[in-house]
Amino acid sequence: MLSERLEEAVKAIRREMRAKSSLLVALSGGVDSSVVAALAKAALGERAVAATVASPLTPRYDLADARRVAAFLGMRHLTIWLDELRLREVRENGPRRCYACKRYRYEELLQVAEALGLRAVADGSTASDVGQHRPGLRAVEELGIYTPLLNHGLTKAEVRELARHMGLPTAEKAPNSCLATRFPPGHELRPGELRQVERVEEVLRELLGPGVLVRARRWGRALRLELLPPDMPLLLEEGVRKAVLKAVERLGLNRTVLDLAGYPGRL
Repeated sequence: MLSERLEEAVKAIRREMRAKSSLLVALSGGVDSSVVAALAKAALGERAVAATVASPLTPRYDLADARRVAAFLGMRHLTIWLDELRLREVRENGPRRCYACKRYRYEELLQVAEALGLRAVADGSTASDVGQHRPGLRAVEELGIYTPLLNHGLTKAEVRELARHMGLPTAEKAPNSCLATRFPPGHELRPGELRQVERVEEVLRELLGPGVLVRARRWGRALRLELLPPDMPLLLEEGVRKAVLKAVERLGLNRTVLDLAGYPGRL
């Protein structure tokens, strides 16, 4: 049962979406954008289309989750192939990487929406993103992207509650970010290294489940694993530990360390 506040927010968002008459939803495969897609499909039916950017920075498991959500909703789903590494600011992984990447992606999605005759592009930003270091949010604002969850002050916790209420397949999925975040600032991003960390995270997701937050960060020739402290014992189970070490060894990395401080970000 949803709270009165969430019920009212859902009604207001659906009214807004119907007023826009058609939408292209940027569906990342995460919880937040899945909820936006579900709201758009309920409000607009066939006039709501989902689009997911596939690129060297997009984990393949996120792309698979986006397809799963679209199929669950019965929603038309497009995959847009982009290579953000062609942009120097992205490739060099500097302070403007996130802004440059997000702007490039949404400029492309705006063009796709125009070509399809859709009135606006919607994204899954939430009230919890405000106040964090999110340069990409500035690009979203500059381009006039529609952010219904943020506009109505919905937090990530409230959005996850909505996802559970809707029965979405991503409702219990751990938060994720693009693969560029697995490397230190200034480390030039290369497709092969991006695939390395993605493969380790795929193994960990298979072993621990998609609801366990895990980050595999490159640290020279070593890999540093980050989990939430309560989940750390899962990684030390003998079968899991050996499987992870084997996966890392196959990738040519020579050391695996567990960061005892745990995942440093906000959920």
